[in-house]
Amino acid sequence: MAALIDAIDVKRKSVFEIENVPYACLDVEVSTPTARGGQTLVRIKMRNLINNAVFDKTFKASEKFKEPDLVLVPATYLYSDNDGSYFLDQESYETLNLTTAMLGDALDFLIDGDAGAVAQVQRQPHRPTAPHLRRVEHRPHRACRARRHLQRQRHQGRAP
Repeated sequence: MAALIDAIDVKRKSVFEIENVPYACLDVEVSTPTARGGQTLVRIKMRNLINNAVFDKTFKASEKFKEPDLVLVPATYLYSDNDGSYFLDQESYETLNLTTAMLGDALDFLIDGDAGAVAQVQRQPHRPTAPHLRRVEHRPHRACRARRHLQRQRHQGRAP
């Protein structure tokens, strides 16, 4: 029997299942009542792991969810073509095929030979994870800074 998770125990980035559909929690907000006898409510912003739909739903704190049939499989990105993107399962050495719809914008961040993991939901490959990707802020190039400085001077009427 699968373990049950109380709605009040759902945290950000956790996964749970409602009516045999797996969800990932994006955000949680708990509202406790100010009056006596009121119920604690949990508002969860969640993503459907099958079709990637995102929505908010409110639950009573005592509601219970099942743990989903979700496995992270270590995989290496091989290549992409018109049929989809291909990953090599590092444990069984099977080739996993993910469609462009399954990948979404993750395809923009994949590099050939890149190691990561593929989430398998209900024993079907779902979406790769790339834990090493992050957004990097940088200073603009010197020529851009000079161009912006000239634009400011022209705007203020002090153009050379």
